[in-house]
Amino acid sequence: MSSNFDFKLKYFLGRKCIYIASFNNKKLILVNRYEIENSEDSFYFLLSVIKESKFINEPFNIEHCGVEDKTLSSKIKDIFPNVEIEYDQQSNFKKL
Repeated sequence: MSSNFDFKLKYFLGRKCIYIASFNNKKLILVNRYEIENSEDSFYFLLSVIKESKFINEPFNIEHCGVEDKTLSSKIKDIFPNVEIEYDQQSNFKKL
């Protein structure tokens, strides 16, 4: 998938962990795994990676897969209303 954005955040949300990677011009900037207990934890770690990757004042988009958390997506949109968020439904792991 090609994007109009140089900056991209990708994450996989599991029930107890979140994997987050950030990219600039298709080059990996940062990748990490965090243990989580709830949506608030996921939101905190996403904001941390956005800040650490210096995306705050840049247009970026988000791609995610795994467990779908509409509360998390809503919180991201509240802070970054212009961010495009794409959810890959093919890799929804609710059955696990």
